[in-house]
Amino acid sequence: MKEQLLSLIRQYKYRDAFWQAAPHVAHDVDCRDAFLRICAFRSSIRDVYEDIDKVREMADAGNSYMQYAYARLHDFFPFANDSLQTCVKYYEDAADKGIADASACLAWLEAAGAFGEKNLVAYHDMIDKAMAEGSRRAAFMKLNDMIYGNHEVKKDPEKARQVLLSYVSACLSSDKEMPYMGYLYTLIAFSYEQTGDREKAEDYYVKAADEGMNSAYYELALLVCFDDEGQLDDPDRFEELMQQAEDAGDTRCFMGLMFVVSADEYDDLDEENQKLMNENLLSDLNKVWQTGESLGAYFLGDIYEHGYYGFDQDYAEAFALYARGATMYDQNCYERMARMIIEDGTAPESYSKDFGYEAAYRALILGADTRDLVVSGYKQGYLTSHAAAIEQYYLNE
Repeated sequence: MKEQLLSLIRQYKYRDAFWQAAPHVAHDVDCRDAFLRICAFRSSIRDVYEDIDKVREMADAGNSYMQYAYARLHDFFPFANDSLQTCVKYYEDAADKGIADASACLAWLEAAGAFGEKNLVAYHDMIDKAMAEGSRRAAFMKLNDMIYGNHEVKKDPEKARQVLLSYVSACLSSDKEMPYMGYLYTLIAFSYEQTGDREKAEDYYVKAADEGMNSAYYELALLVCFDDEGQLDDPDRFEELMQQAEDAGDTRCFMGLMFVVSADEYDDLDEENQKLMNENLLSDLNKVWQTGESLGAYFLGDIYEHGYYGFDQDYAEAFALYARGATMYDQNCYERMARMIIEDGTAPESYSKDFGYEAAYRALILGADTRDLVVSGYKQGYLTSHAAAIEQYYLNE
């Protein structure tokens, strides 16, 4: 069973692996690990979305692992008005029954300000508790924080890498193959990127892809196909990696067209090719956000806001797309909404400055550079419900 599951994951057949593992998760550790690994990532649980009704039926019958899976589907794909409430309910149900990864996911929601304010005390307490209960996801979240310096964790990618390499070495020396190996290699690649070792990062992204981490192709493309100025300098390799990403099921590959042809280069195309690219961009970017990737909404919103690639400038459509991305916790989408309302005056008239400053605050919590905008709103009498947090964390920075 273990070898079959690992083989399916390495072939990016996540849905098959999910349902093969599902009946055995309560009593088979290998099936449990494979199941939780698939649930951990948007790009691997995406195909299970077509079975969401079946997942919910099993969750409502009391299956704690399906409760967790159902929560993940609503967390990653928040297309219903009550998706946040739904995912929280099912996370809590699963956590109460001992699924420690569910506690780690609730911790992330605390850090993201999903409940009103960013609560890093709760985040770290819940992460530590989930780790003590055996959550590998919580441990990886903590190492990711160390690599990037997120959530007030001291940035130390070298230390994180030492931990990761030691763990990988222990697994390999004991022949303990595990379905998380691809993500371990991805984290190691992140750590090398942070310390400027692009060659080592490339090596580990390749290893990650070989171990079933389909997102590694896109990350690898951004690393090796662009120069230090962000210009595409290896289009052939980029096209090859985007095709591999598509074959592996990472829908971010459909953003590749924008990297190959810039908005300025579009203007030099003949009319027929401009029309074709316009149609392909619309189809591709819609496909990206509709599969839970907020960047698709952000880029398509940007195109409508500025009238790039032959699109008619449409502020209402741009704002609606940013709003879709914001439901997926995209800081850039929140920031664009705030600026359209407060600074540009291009948002639909129904959105007040209260809403705009709230969007700026959400963007700030998620990591965007909107502190000045938030402080300005606070001083004008907006954001009163967040006054205590603004005074404590942002006013005197």
